[in-house]
Amino acid sequence: MIRTAWRGRLIQFYRVAILVAIAWLIRSQHDWIRSQEAVPEVSLSDLVESLPDAFSLSEKPQADGTRFVLDEAGERIGFFAITSPASDWIIGYSGPTSTLLIFDDNSTCLGARILQSGDTEDHVDKVLSEPEFLEQYTGKTWDEIAQLRDIDAVSGATLTSLAIHEGVINRLSGEGPNLRFPDPITVDEVRRFFPEVSHLKEVGKSPTVLDVLDEGGATLGYALNTAHLANRIQGYQGPIDVLIAMNPDRKTLAGVKIRKSYDNARYVEDVIFEKYFFRKFENREVTSFLDKDYTEHGIDGVSGATMTSYALCDAVALTLQEASSAGAAGTSLRLPEFKLRDIGLVVLIILACLMTFTRLRTQPKVKLAYQLFLVIYVGFISGDMVAQAVLLGWSKSGIAWLISPGLVLLVAAALILPIATGRQVYCHHTCPHGAAQQLLMRFVPKRWRKPIPHRHERWLKRLPAVLLVGVFLVGMLNLDFDVASIEPFDAYVWEAAGWATIALLVGSLIFSAFVPMGYCRYACPTGKLLEFVRFHHRAERFGRKEITGTALLILAIALFALRHQILGT
Repeated sequence: MIRTAWRGRLIQFYRVAILVAIAWLIRSQHDWIRSQEAVPEVSLSDLVESLPDAFSLSEKPQADGTRFVLDEAGERIGFFAITSPASDWIIGYSGPTSTLLIFDDNSTCLGARILQSGDTEDHVDKVLSEPEFLEQYTGKTWDEIAQLRDIDAVSGATLTSLAIHEGVINRLSGEGPNLRFPDPITVDEVRRFFPEVSHLKEVGKSPTVLDVLDEGGATLGYALNTAHLANRIQGYQGPIDVLIAMNPDRKTLAGVKIRKSYDNARYVEDVIFEKYFFRKFENREVTSFLDKDYTEHGIDGVSGATMTSYALCDAVALTLQEASSAGAAGTSLRLPEFKLRDIGLVVLIILACLMTFTRLRTQPKVKLAYQLFLVIYVGFISGDMVAQAVLLGWSKSGIAWLISPGLVLLVAAALILPIATGRQVYCHHTCPHGAAQQLLMRFVPKRWRKPIPHRHERWLKRLPAVLLVGVFLVGMLNLDFDVASIEPFDAYVWEAAGWATIALLVGSLIFSAFVPMGYCRYACPTGKLLEFVRFHHRAERFGRKEITGTALLILAIALFALRHQILGT
C-alpha cells in the first residue's frame, strides 16, 4: 500500500512538473517576444488633441524617458511619458497596459490614453468606453498624479483600471522631467576634469550616473548632475544645475562645476569667480556630504552670494546622497494592499474549505444558500474567478499579486488543494458557474434530462482538452486571440462582457438544463486543468493524461527552440 501511495504521488508530481515547465516556457517565450518589440511608438496624431500646435518631437528622449514636443518654430510646448516598459510588471486581470500621458510645459497633464494592452479585450474596451477614468489625470501636475491614490475604478473592469492607475503611479514616482535643465552631460563638459575622456556611458539612474571612459574603455571617473532637483532646491531667485565629477574610486570628488543657473546672475558670477570655493570640493570625500550638516567638514558659502552658494552645496550633497542610496537601482518592492474584495475572496476560500471538508455540504438548506451566494456574490458582484484568461495572462506576464492578492490566493487554493488533498475545492464549491448548474439540477424537472449517446459523449469529453491545447498554442505562438471568449465566466461581469461571451453563458446553462452539469463535464478547460493536477490516490496510473502532457511539453520545447524561425521578425 505504501509503495502504491508513493507511486501515485510520483505520477502526480510528474504531471505538476509538466504544468510548471510549460508555464515557464510560455513566460520565457513571451519575454523573448517582448524583447523583440519596441516600446509603443507615439506619433503626432496621438498628441495633437492635447497639444494642437505639436509639429515635431525632440530627436532623443530625456534621461527619465520623457520626450519633448515642439511647435513649428522648434520651441518646446510640452512633453509626454509612457508607462511601458517601467510599469509592465504591474498586471491587471491578465496582463499589463501601456498608457500615454501628455503634459504641457508646466508639467500639467493635458490628457491620457491607452496605447496598447495585454489585458483581456473586454475589460480594456470597458475602460475605453468610460473616458471619465483617464480624464481623472487631466489638470493635475506630474507630482499630484504621482501622489494620487483614491480614484474611481471602472465598474466591470476593476482590476484592469486599477492596474492602469498603478502603472501610472509607478511611472511617475520620483522626479519629473528636467524642464529647466534638459540638456544631457556632454564629453566636452567633463573634459575639464578628465582630459583623456573619449565617451560617456550610463551606469546608474535616480540620479543618472555616467561612466567617463577613455578610448580604450578604461574608467577615468564618473559624472552626474543636479538638474533633477530644480523644483526642490532654490537659490536666491532660482535653481542651479551643477556638474559633479567623481574619481574612479567613487569615494572622492574630482570637482564640481556650474552648468546653468536661473539664479541672480551677479550672485552666480560671484560664486564662479571665487576659485577658493570650488577648491573645497576637489578630492573631497563623498562621505563628507552624507552627513546632515556638511558645513562641519569645512564647506561654507561665498560671502555676498550666500544663498546661491549654499543652494549649490545643498544640490551637490542631496545628489550624492541619492546616488549613494541608489547603488542597487531598480523597482522598489511594493506590498499588496488587501481591499474589501480581497478580504471577500479570503472568506470565500475559507467557506469553500468548510463546505468541502466538513458535513456542511450534506445540509440541504446550507448547500442551497451557499450556491446562491456563489452565483450572486462571486459571479455577479465580485466577478473574480479562475479562468484560462487569468492563468494564461499570468503565465505570460507575471502574477497580479499587487492589484488582486485575493484572486492570487484563490488561484493558489484552486491549484494546491486538489494536489494536496485530492478534493476539487474550486470546481465543486467555489465556481459560480458550477453552482448555477447545480441549482438547475435542483429546480429543473428530471423529465427534461436527455442522455447523450455514448458514441457522441466520448467525443464531447475531449473538447476541454482540445480547448486547453488551443490556449497552449495561443500562449506559445503569441496568437492574437482572446482566450476569455472560450469560457462563459466573463459574462457574469455583464458590464464588460462581449455578446459572444454572454451567448456562451446562456447557451451553456440551457445545455446544462437538459444535460446535468453539462458545461463542467463536456466543455470546461479550467476544470480539465484542475483535474490534471488532482491526486487520485490509489487510482493513479501512468496513462493518457501523462502521455498527453509529455507530448505538449515536447511541443513547447520545440516551439521555444525554433522561436527565431517561427516568430522572428
